[in-house]
Amino acid sequence: MKWGNKVVETVGWNKMNAKISNLKELREVGLAGLNIQEKGDALDLPNVEDLDLSRNLFQSMEVIQDIVKDLPNIQILRLNRNRLLFDLVSDGMKNVKILTLIGTNCKWDNVLSVEPQMPMLEELHLGSNGISKLSVPKEGQLMNLKVLNLEDNSLQDWGEILKLQDLSIGTLSLQNNQIGQIHATSAFKDLKILNLKRNNICEWKDVNMLNFYNVIELRIGFNPITETVSFTSRLMILTGRLSKVKVLEGSLITALDRRDAECYYLNQAHEDIDKPNFKDLHPRYDELCATHGTPASVKIEKTVGDGLISVLLKGDKQVEKKVHKKLAGRMLKSVLARSCYTQWQKVMKKELVLVQGDMEMPVDELRDLDFYQVQDGDVFYLK
Repeated sequence: MKWGNKVVETVGWNKMNAKISNLKELREVGLAGLNIQEKGDALDLPNVEDLDLSRNLFQSMEVIQDIVKDLPNIQILRLNRNRLLFDLVSDGMKNVKILTLIGTNCKWDNVLSVEPQMPMLEELHLGSNGISKLSVPKEGQLMNLKVLNLEDNSLQDWGEILKLQDLSIGTLSLQNNQIGQIHATSAFKDLKILNLKRNNICEWKDVNMLNFYNVIELRIGFNPITETVSFTSRLMILTGRLSKVKVLEGSLITALDRRDAECYYLNQAHEDIDKPNFKDLHPRYDELCATHGTPASVKIEKTVGDGLISVLLKGDKQVEKKVHKKLAGRMLKSVLARSCYTQWQKVMKKELVLVQGDMEMPVDELRDLDFYQVQDGDVFYLK
């Protein structure tokens, strides 16, 4: 048969049985990428707990359910990269605790339609499905869900995320979406681990909103706002802004780390003291002054702050950013694209150019800004 532009052989479960011995002893079965599209004979795999059917030719959840009903101990079901129709399923899925549906064209409403037959579901992976909208689960739905992975989708509005706030989710991954703002909530009480890498967060005030959550482990790199400073400065500024986080970008924050970071951030915040929106920019300022003293009396390390310079980024709009001299050219290019262009993905192949007075020069993306002796007031654009 033909599948797209490829000629493929479709086989049933019988072919797999012939290749595997001691079936009754197996706990994990990996059958990814074998062009399977049907079940075949009844299975005798009483001990299988983890079944991987990824990258096959399944089209119907009904066929999947027919396979799973013969596996009384199954807990993990991997269906990635099958192009499935999410027809209704029976109680054959009732023991599944971990379900992966990456790249299956699955939408959120598809999940809610089959979820009643998976009351034990604790972990759900829905990456690369083009999801842009969520909906509030009905009463009783997904109440055991602890881990939700929505990476590599098209979510933009934090309001969509808040539709899940009454669930008991402890780990939420939103990496590589298009989220630009974060809103406060008194719900999401169980959320402890949050991944916001590679989104479109451009303002520190949105980062401040995370103080309303109970997140203790956070990844938030490769957002426009975090790429305005070096990795070291980012860790210190984020630690100073976020009082509850204990693990940041994979690094444990010790008590000494927090003390140093909060003092550094306090000194940085004091530079904005005369701005009318100071309280919104730095809501922890008074709290940190009470803990560490006012900036004038705090002894802090200045080496990180001494590396900051102010540059002008030009695109569809102009933005002034403080960046670190050790920031790599590729990082600044990403910041410029995301900050100055609405459709930033379309300009990422362009060349980064530095303007110093009357002189222009292309920037090697692998070199840091200090190599070009970048100074306050220098200009960058893409061409």
